[in-house]
Amino acid sequence: MGRFAASWQRVGPGIPGRTALAYLAALCELAGGLGLIRTRVARAGAALLTVVYSVFALLWAVKALQDPRIYDSWGNVFGQLSVAIAGGVLLASLASRDSALARSEALFARSYGICVISFGVVHVVDFSGLPAWVPKWIPPGQVFWAVTTTVCFFLAAAAILSGIVSVLASRLLTVMIAGFWILVWAPRLFSAPHEHVY
Repeated sequence: MGRFAASWQRVGPGIPGRTALAYLAALCELAGGLGLIRTRVARAGAALLTVVYSVFALLWAVKALQDPRIYDSWGNVFGQLSVAIAGGVLLASLASRDSALARSEALFARSYGICVISFGVVHVVDFSGLPAWVPKWIPPGQVFWAVTTTVCFFLAAAAILSGIVSVLASRLLTVMIAGFWILVWAPRLFSAPHEHVY
């Protein structure tokens, strides 16, 4: 309680009012998510989430720039940026058709491909430990799925950035990432619900 999701939200322990800020961030995320459900306030919800995740991306960017050789920090920049971009795409899709924001929807959507490249790079950089994250019971084996998901990230990024079968690539990417949550992250969450770093 009263903590940031340490793996993704870069807010150090020395920040004044850290606990209050953690609750505020959680409240904003909750309010933004609930706002997306209601058509009348969906734009406000998307805007709120875009701002929140942009702040977290900026906090990680500061960390990454302090030691640019450590790729993990850059991976977290793009992880948070990917959610901020999703908020931007949603905002653009909800804007009136003749607005500049609506005309930027494709640009926002394409820029997501840069984040997907980063996800593939994280897999390459950390490949030695990657197979251990794949549940052993999934055939044909841990190394197969580690390689396959890495290649799929790069293929999806190429499709999204080029616009060639980008919708299909985005949908398949969503299925793959949802699979990670179901098969990897959810079991860890239930086995250690108070741990924020995996």
